[in-house]
Amino acid sequence: MSLELAAVYLLLCLVAGIAGRKRRIGFWGFFFCSILFTPFLSLLFLFLAAPRQG
Repeated sequence: MSLELAAVYLLLCLVAGIAGRKRRIGFWGFFFCSILFTPFLSLLFLFLAAPRQG
């Protein structure tokens, strides 16, 4: 059961990273942010983050 839970958690972290790839901190920033905190908190932060300039 815990292996499935870890796989779902990492999948949600990946989704948060993909959703944040056009933001200022990019894919890796949102991916690691979601691993450290939670994917849901990083997705909330995604809506507050400024889009990348240029």
